[in-house]
Amino acid sequence: MASEKGADLRAPAAARLLAKRYRLIERIDEGGAGEVWRARDEKLDRDVAIKLLGPDADDAFRARFADEARRAAAVVHPNVVMVFDEGRDGADAFMVMELVPGKTLREIVAERGPLPAHEVARLIRQVAAALDAAHAAGVIHCDVKPANVIVDREGAAKLTDFGIARAARDRDEQELLGTARYIAPERVEGGPVTARTDVYGLGLVAYELLTGRPAFDGSTSEELVRERLVGPPPSLRLARVGIDDRLDAIVGRALATLRERGRVRARVLGCCRPRHRSHLVAQAGRRDAERPRLGVPAL
Repeated sequence: MASEKGADLRAPAAARLLAKRYRLIERIDEGGAGEVWRARDEKLDRDVAIKLLGPDADDAFRARFADEARRAAAVVHPNVVMVFDEGRDGADAFMVMELVPGKTLREIVAERGPLPAHEVARLIRQVAAALDAAHAAGVIHCDVKPANVIVDREGAAKLTDFGIARAARDRDEQELLGTARYIAPERVEGGPVTARTDVYGLGLVAYELLTGRPAFDGSTSEELVRERLVGPPPSLRLARVGIDDRLDAIVGRALATLRERGRVRARVLGCCRPRHRSHLVAQAGRRDAERPRLGVPAL
């Protein structure tokens, strides 16, 4: 988890020791689902991030929380935040993760606005590789968005927060969860959750990094849902001058309805290359097109 946050979220060093091993040091994030702390693993003598679920969470949320830890731990890849441990301490459930010094893509876009095309290409390639690894492990992330991608100090992107992930085999789990601004249209319509659900989220991330604003800007959840169900997907070329036609086409395909999205997969967006500093060229290698991956439809 990212460890660079504003001072208003920070708390004084805490003396609490979780499970007789993890010393809470500094709160780095908080929300309705709980808190994230920088902590010290006193057994292995290293800093970690701990997601702490408070005692007010109901049993269903606690079960989903433990499920997140198991599914995230099943995805091993350099561009995925590692999960080390999970457990309970009294009434509190916790998850121990890799501490990633850096900022989320949401924070980066808020600070800098639209990013250079060559930088977007590099970041999207890394997130696509993380999604390929998740899909190969049979896990669908279901909530791909800028806030769930951390960029470390070396510029490496790491996908995090598998809190609403679905095992690819769980076809009966159709509960509508996630962020309305980034939810795929087939989920709104009660359709199946597949790898293409994550492709849609990755297309939204690419759009937002290139334009500096979300693809859908409705002010309410109802407006956001209506925007993606009615009309064509948003056009990059109308939002930013100089966008390459092929990039506009491939991002548009990723943002289409499930049927129109066809068999596009995350790796297609990950194969984008900059023609020069103001353009991206979407190139899918012949071998990648011919070699299907588990959970990711081949082109």
